Amino acid sequence: MANRNYFDNAADSIKILFENLVLYVPDLILYGITAVLTMTFLYFNGLHIIFSDITLFASKIRNIAGSSGTLIKLISSLIIFIFVNILFGLGTVCLRYALIKNVIMNKGTNFKLTYKSAGKYLFPLLGVKVF
Repeated sequence: MANRNYFDNAADSIKILFENLVLYVPDLILYGITAVLTMTFLYFNGLHIIFSDITLFASKIRNIAGSSGTLIKLISSLIIFIFVNILFGLGTVCLRYALIKNVIMNKGTNFKLTYKSAGKYLFPLLGVKVF
């Protein structure tokens, strides 16, 4: 194997990234899902007023903290939001790993095949994230 310096490796990596912009698709999917989940969480809890009036938002938070029913609703929806976001995040990371592997192995970037092969990374990645 030829002796290469780090700058050549970095330049080759950047070149591969620009030639395979499809590698950014899992990140864009995660950003979209996170935005939708966040808006759903805010609307579900009546906190969407943060976009219009911050002082009204502060009073809404005080009202939620003062009422145990709405506080439980907020906490339970926050737990569900975090859990669903973690699941989608792990799925997109697995998809990204599979895409990168296919690009490195010169197999192409077929999403149907990549999606099927991404499943084998889920439990090892979950183990890494948990521990």
